This record gives sequence, C-alpha cells and structure tokens, in this order.
Amino acid sequence: MKKSSRLTARLPFGLVPLIALLLAFTCFSACKKGGEGIVKTWLGDAVEATDPNDVEAKIAAAAFGSIIKTMKFEFYADGKLSAYVMGRGRAGKYAIAQDHSTLTMTFDDGEAQVYELAALNEGDMYLKSTDKKVNLRFVAAGARP
Repeated sequence: MKKSSRLTARLPFGLVPLIALLLAFTCFSACKKGGEGIVKTWLGDAVEATDPNDVEAKIAAAAFGSIIKTMKFEFYADGKLSAYVMGRGRAGKYAIAQDHSTLTMTFDDGEAQVYELAALNEGDMYLKSTDKKVNLRFVAAGARP
C-alpha cells in the first residue's frame, strides 16, 4: 500500500490525506470520544507549509494550495467515507486512533493515507501530513458563510 505522506508525481488525489491531517489537528483538544465529531462533510479551506524555510514544504504547500478548495470529505458513522478532489470521487473506510493522534483513510482501491490528526472541533479539522511538511485545514459544511 502506498501512503500519501510523500509528495509524488501522481494525480493530485495524493494531496487529500495531507489536507485531512490538518483538519485532524483540531481534534486533539476537542474530539468526541471515539471520533464521532468527524462524522459530517468537510470542505478544504487552507494549506500551509509547516516550516516556511523548508523548500520541500513550500513545494508541497503550493501543490495542495492549488486544489485545496476542490477537496471534500464525507465521513459516516459506520466508518465509511467518500472523498472528492477536483470533482473526482473515491470511496473507502476511515479509522481514528484511540488516542486521536492519527486519521487513516483506506480507499477501496487499497491505497491508504495516514494523517496526524492535529485538531477537530464542530467547525474545523486540521490534518498534518505524516512527513510533517504540510498542514491542511478543513471546515464543516455549513459552518462558515
């Protein structure tokens, strides 16, 4: 299985896990037990390099920056998910670690993407790429005008 924590020359869908990780950043302080707070629709909002002096981080942030607003994740109570990037959809399953430290998305094609779940609350989800290069912010659908 290929993790999306590495920036590759693949379709921009590999960027989805990084964005999901930024959203998860908020979870550390406000996640409901078992990760029920993630069950909703999340829209890509913003991306930033974790280290503005790291050239690789800047490149990854620029790549995600061009597609972040096209990203959408739908997490369901039964552990299933739907992910959309640039209008292309994928289905799969997700799991949140017991300590709420990571979010793992495993798609039906076998690809797994792991993000550090930095934070999760009613309106925001922050995910950090496992290579620590990019922070992704998602907002709950309907939470912002």
